[in-house]
Amino acid sequence: MRSICLTLPTNRHCPDTIAALGEEAAHAVAHFDIDVHLLVLDSCPPPERAAHAEAL
Repeated sequence: MRSICLTLPTNRHCPDTIAALGEEAAHAVAHFDIDVHLLVLDSCPPPERAAHAEAL
């Protein structure tokens, strides 16, 4: 099994993008012999980070 890391650096509000990336990661795990790690490097203020955590 291969492993990959999907990384999203952000400094702005983007919960929809984070959710979409999570869906892509789940699709890859379901359809391929792969282990996916999703890393969000978030430098947003606390309210945006909270929205991002909820999306994850």
